[in-house]
Amino acid sequence: MMEPMTTADLDRLALLQPEGWSDIVPYFRFYTSAAFCRPVKMERDGTLAAVGTAILNGATGWLAHIIVASDQRRQGFGEAVTQHLIDAVEEAGRPVQLLIATDLGKPVYERLGFTTSCEYAFHAPRQLAPAPECGWVRRLIAADRDAVLELDREATGEDRSAMLEPHLADGWATVDHHGKPNGFLLPHLAEAPVVAADPEAGRALLRLRLGLSAEKVVMPSRNEDGLAYAAELGLEAKSTAARMVRGGGDSLRHHLIYNRVGGHFG
Repeated sequence: MMEPMTTADLDRLALLQPEGWSDIVPYFRFYTSAAFCRPVKMERDGTLAAVGTAILNGATGWLAHIIVASDQRRQGFGEAVTQHLIDAVEEAGRPVQLLIATDLGKPVYERLGFTTSCEYAFHAPRQLAPAPECGWVRRLIAADRDAVLELDREATGEDRSAMLEPHLADGWATVDHHGKPNGFLLPHLAEAPVVAADPEAGRALLRLRLGLSAEKVVMPSRNEDGLAYAAELGLEAKSTAARMVRGGGDSLRHHLIYNRVGGHFG
């Protein structure tokens, strides 16, 4: 039986923690408190068998953290959770659904009508020395809000303002000769996204990000400049994962993404 997930379920998630993934509890703590998220659970014999969430971004919906307990796999739970989330997103008026697929989940998503729109390229974590001072890179200010959200909509085709706004106060921007942001970095949002309108801005912000932390770098494999710069910085390419879409086209502008938000938000 499918039920909404609540904060009371968070202490039960340890049994579903996938090997090699970052701790899933903070993500579901966010999902259970955010108005634009719809986390669900399935139980079997009183224990969690599967979980997942839908994330509503304007006209699109993300399906994220669809996880089945290791001893409950190949019994249809993953497909049931995915179909439920598809239905929830469509009922909420979001005709396009997106997700990032693991190798294990990809065949399930294909059966449900998802197709691969691009691949994300993963690079191993590496922290560089602090980035050199640059006059056109500065902290975000309140007046930058509209420009940052506009740039994100241009890059993704989505309205992700509810996710981004709480992190703008801690962000960084590159600015054009008018002082308007043409790129941004949000270092405390998930995997620290970098979105930039031109390669110079993307490179500067990616370099800054790597000076702040040693997190992995993940960007669309069609961002040729981004991949070239990652190689210049000595980042080791490790793997890829499929970004999948259902119900319409994927509006992502690959060359503007120098680091994604995360597997749950794209």
